[in-house]
Amino acid sequence: MARYSDFPLISVEELALVLEKSHDGIIITDCFGNTVYSTPSADYGIAPYTFKNNNVRNMVKEGIFNHSVIWEATEKKRPITKAVKTLTGSYVVSTATPLLDDDKNVLMVITNVRDDNELESCAAVLREATSNIERYKNVINYISGTKKRSQNIITRSEKMLQLISYLCKVAVNESAVLITGESGTGKELMSSLIHESSRRNIEPFIPVNCAAIPRDLAESEFFGYQKGAFSGASGKGKPGFFELAHRGTLFLDEVAEMPLEIQSKFLRVLETGQFLRVGGTSPIQTSVRIISATNRNLSQCIREGTFREDLFYRLNVIPVQIPPLRERSGDILYLADYFLDRANTRNNTSYTLSANMKKALTKYDWPGNVRELKNFIERYSIMPDNENILIESLQSQPLRGTGSKGESADVSEDSGYNGLSMSLKEVSRAAESAYIKKMLEDCGGNVTLSAKRLGIHRSMLHRKIRDYVDL
Repeated sequence: MARYSDFPLISVEELALVLEKSHDGIIITDCFGNTVYSTPSADYGIAPYTFKNNNVRNMVKEGIFNHSVIWEATEKKRPITKAVKTLTGSYVVSTATPLLDDDKNVLMVITNVRDDNELESCAAVLREATSNIERYKNVINYISGTKKRSQNIITRSEKMLQLISYLCKVAVNESAVLITGESGTGKELMSSLIHESSRRNIEPFIPVNCAAIPRDLAESEFFGYQKGAFSGASGKGKPGFFELAHRGTLFLDEVAEMPLEIQSKFLRVLETGQFLRVGGTSPIQTSVRIISATNRNLSQCIREGTFREDLFYRLNVIPVQIPPLRERSGDILYLADYFLDRANTRNNTSYTLSANMKKALTKYDWPGNVRELKNFIERYSIMPDNENILIESLQSQPLRGTGSKGESADVSEDSGYNGLSMSLKEVSRAAESAYIKKMLEDCGGNVTLSAKRLGIHRSMLHRKIRDYVDL
């Protein structure tokens, strides 16, 4: 252990120089409150007055301070820390520490003085850091509860490559983007690309499915709420999507489903950059880039009175249309191979697509776009021995338009499709009935095997067989 004598001694002059350079003001007073030493920085807020050759009680009487921490520490014989107001109206934070002799008499008092504004500035930085930590915790909790999606964009289509190049250019500004396209074309993936290519990419990307938010909870979900704002509210309150996405990007999927009563409040946030939590009274400032997406015709929604025209113009600054899979047929087999490779890696298999399967894939319209293709390849990777059934299921799909090559799509008679007189529910029922019937035939009537290949429980298949009396 080091001894005192191991350290080099400094002279009184050197010690005085060290104290003079201290950022905090330092004051030494005797037991009567007379100043015996002070540094220049101790005189903050009281110039032209000074501590030198002054008594702290007299300085209070003269109105230089509203209170003497030094004299309070002298009387109470213990350290005292308080904020003291000076004659200029500013505040300093002083800590006075008395030095006592063996009989508990005060020998002197050493006081540190610091500008209160400086402390408040440091406290503000600390509060902001603490707030950011809490916000990022909330972001992590929210993101962990959403479905994680691959950020890879798989394409060789010239049309898609041009779109991606355009989006990367769009990303560098702060304008709102409205992405339109059919379901399953990858609107969220494109919105994520914009975010990752923007200056906001180190901040959160918050995806929100507007159709999945209950109407009565929409306001609290978007704007958050204060503790006790309503029955059942969290005791700590809860930040909304705008707070989670602060300085980042808020992605509004299925924006056409946003409740009309929320749209006016949403518009106000876009115009002012401020909002109130439910039950709150203090406006919260926000800086968020908005990217919206929909597969509906917003112009039609405006005519029907379900979407505000002024909000549409605020969201539709940069319109982006994603082409459906049938308009980029070159991506069909490219994506199919990609999805099958992933399934092979996951399942430790080595399946490939036959010539007949490739022909069926390219001929089909894919009304569900990339999402439908991905799900189909997933089924193929599970039961590749039933390739013919899968091909027939494509050929028997109802309500198909023209194929990718302009050919009229075939509809199998076994599907039960009967022109355009059937409802969508009836069409779905007919298609499911036809597929189950073909699966039972392929499995020789074995319900257990058929249920396994269909990916459902045997009891559910029995119920469907009872429902579809023609099976």
